[in-house]
Formats: sequence, C-alpha cells, structure tokens
Amino acid sequence: MGRVGAEIPADIECRLEMQDSKDEIGRLSAAFQRMVLDLREKAELEKQVVVSERLAALGRLSAGIAHEINNPLGGMLNAISTFKRHGQEDPQAAKTLSLLERGLTQIKETVAALLVEARLESHALARQDIEDVRTLLQPDLSLKRARLDWHNDVVARTPLPSTPVRQILINLLLNAIHALDPGGRLACRVALRDRAMTITVENNGRHIPPERLDHLFEPFAHDSPEGHGLGLWVTYQIVEQLGGRIEALSQPGETRFIVTLPLPEPA
Repeated sequence: MGRVGAEIPADIECRLEMQDSKDEIGRLSAAFQRMVLDLREKAELEKQVVVSERLAALGRLSAGIAHEINNPLGGMLNAISTFKRHGQEDPQAAKTLSLLERGLTQIKETVAALLVEARLESHALARQDIEDVRTLLQPDLSLKRARLDWHNDVVARTPLPSTPVRQILINLLLNAIHALDPGGRLACRVALRDRAMTITVENNGRHIPPERLDHLFEPFAHDSPEGHGLGLWVTYQIVEQLGGRIEALSQPGETRFIVTLPLPEPA
C-alpha cells in the first residue's frame, strides 16, 4: 500500500487475510484492488492523450512545413521544364537537368504525402469499394506467395466517405504485406456493428518491437527500405479526420491493426 502514490505498481496484488469476508479487512482489500485498477486505467488514458496530442502537433507542423516547401519546389520544376523546352541542346546539360528533375519530383511526392487532406465529400462507401482494394493488392500478394483471409461484411451503402476509407485499408494492407515472409498469412476483416465500422488487419510476419509502438504513427518512424515511413502517419491523420481511433498490437508471430470509424447518426 505504501508504494501506491509514488508509483502505480503493475505487479501489486492485495492479499489480505479474509479478503473475501464482509468485515472491515475484506472491504478494505476489495476497495484497495478497485483503486489500483482505476489508477492503472487512468495512467493508460493519460498516456494515450499525450500520444494523441503529440501526433496532432506533429501533423500541424508537418503540414505547415510541407506547404512552405511546395511553393518554391513548384517554381523550380517549372523552371526546369521551361529550360528543357527552350534551352540550348547540350547533352551534358540535359543529363544534369533530368537528374535535378527526378530529385525534385521525389521531394514533391514526399511532401504530397505530408499534406493529408482527405476529401470527405466522396461517394458513400459501397461493398465494391472494399472489394476493389483486394483486387488492387493481388499482385503484391502473389509476389509474396501470401495467403489472404478476407471477410467483408459491407453489403449496402454505408454512410462513410469511400476515398479515405479505401486509403486506410490500402495503407494497412500494404504495410502488412511488406512485413510478411514469403508464404505468410494475412487476414482482413471489415465489420459493421454498434453504429461503427471496424477494420482489422493481421499478419504473421515481422513483429513490431515494443520500443517502436509508441512512435508508430509518427512520420518517418521506421527504417524499412520500402517506402518513406509515411503510410501509417497518413492513416492516423485520416482516422482522426473521420472521428475514429486506431490501435496496434504486436508480438512475435502476430501483428494486428484495428481501426474503428463511427457511423454518422441518421438524419
């Protein structure tokens, strides 16, 4: 009991004698255990709030920087295009300009990924929108010789914007495929219940170390040679825009992402 206050010990259990009795000692034991459980839940909620605020601040900072970079970047690309059309025909200059153009285009694409502006006015989500994602990812699955378990509970049109939901699904599935070893297993389930859509993506590939989980949804948070590390950050931003939540669980042999998106109340 003395440890509580200075810390919230995860391993503490109150094992007083006669703890199941209804006398003072039994009631004290039960009340103490409830208090410790409440303190643990409070600490976890505070941790989630801090992470959400940090990610929101990162999003605002990244978007501001991206806009500042985009303006001069567009000017430089236009200047290169103009020179290529009207400049002198010098092979060395043309080779150098092409190198510059490719580098600036790569920067532009990375900046574009930082500007998360999901257009929420896209058409209402339909079953085929979800099925199209499965078709799009089939070549990636074939390259990994991966097995896909697919469950789509969407039947009628659902009052969620199709474009951002599809982007969430594509980003999560591509990440899962990249984590797979050849011949691995991937599972995706899209379910509707309790006025919410739940997207669950699981894989049995490389798991995420615990030290990375707290920073998983920050931009450039991983060192994978595939991609620029923005997919999960973009996914987090879209989920936030839609008023939902996303969580990640990972252990050796299983990594699971769960997205919950609330459905708008009927008018």
